[in-house]
Amino acid sequence: MLQAWFEPHPFVYAAMVVAGVMLVLPEERRRRAKERA
Repeated sequence: MLQAWFEPHPFVYAAMVVAGVMLVLPEERRRRAKERA
């Protein structure tokens, strides 16, 4: 059922990946900034 709904909407997966990256990037930058300091 879910697969049939997602197949015509692959952008949904892309949106989830982008959201995850946007949340992870700031955390990585903060960690690097703390390590430098």
